[in-house]
Amino acid sequence: MKKQHVLNCMFSAWYPQFKHVSIKSKVLPCPKDFHDYLMSDGSLVLPQSDTDDSSDDENVGENNEREARVPHFPEFNSKVKDTIEELGGNVFPKLNWSSPRDATWIAFNGSLKCSCPNDVYLLLKSSDYVTHDLTKPFSGCADDGQDSIEVQYELVLRKWRNVIEGMEFRVFVRNRNIIGISQRHYTNHYPHIDKMKVEIQQEIEDFFKEHIQQTFPDDNFIMDVYRRKEECILVIDFNPFGESTDPLLYSWEELHASNDVPVAVPLAEDGDACLGIAQCGLLRYVKSSLGILPNPMHMHRMPQDFLDLRSGADVNKLVDFLQMERQSQDKNSGNKNK
Repeated sequence: MKKQHVLNCMFSAWYPQFKHVSIKSKVLPCPKDFHDYLMSDGSLVLPQSDTDDSSDDENVGENNEREARVPHFPEFNSKVKDTIEELGGNVFPKLNWSSPRDATWIAFNGSLKCSCPNDVYLLLKSSDYVTHDLTKPFSGCADDGQDSIEVQYELVLRKWRNVIEGMEFRVFVRNRNIIGISQRHYTNHYPHIDKMKVEIQQEIEDFFKEHIQQTFPDDNFIMDVYRRKEECILVIDFNPFGESTDPLLYSWEELHASNDVPVAVPLAEDGDACLGIAQCGLLRYVKSSLGILPNPMHMHRMPQDFLDLRSGADVNKLVDFLQMERQSQDKNSGNKNK
């Protein structure tokens, strides 16, 4: 895997070509002040709202102190707000490569569904995946450390869809051939996959041959797709073919050894097969509840900051969290009064 392979999987690199078979999205280049905000260490403070009013004399001192440390990028904030409205009022956020799916613990609705700019900022600021995008997007690349590349960071807002997780799949492509397909959310058992496995594989193969096989710039890559309905496949994302991408129900040892030949079906005596992981043709999936694997997101559910808040060990974090919640409530209250 090389840096160019990572760059080819950046959202703005592939979306214009494949937007007709993907989810409607908008890309907003990140200005320096917003980038600096995401990169900054310290307390989790939401940006100043466009509607913040600090005219009360008795609050002047408090507000002046708060404004001294609250980030403020009104022009970008306005663009984010307008884009959310343009996309129907609810969006799914991500940065160049990663979504903040490890940060749903902090969202008030427990999901990545965002209805206002502060929802977006809260998730991005709390995500280790987003931090990885910002600090070491090329880690693991064979040419990492050679010619430096200045990445133009971008905020991606995607129209919110109520996706059925059991219809998401990860497709592994080597030498422009599919060598394997995995159930995307492998921490759950979806009985319908076993019943529809032949149709699912055929539709993904047909979609790949028609739209992707000869058009994506790399020979080796990984593609996430969503089977919205029968004979309707949408591209969710592209990922580099390398260890930085989760192989899900496969292993990288299998994928690297496969060349352009489909990964072999697990033998009956293999541990995985005995635990309820099955394979039909190219598609590997969880066939029974015995095949459910641990959810890697669990490690992100109780960050140290949250534990400090719960125990009261860090008073400053508690104050910042309460201030953040007040900002969100003030914003929601302002919208209701309009």
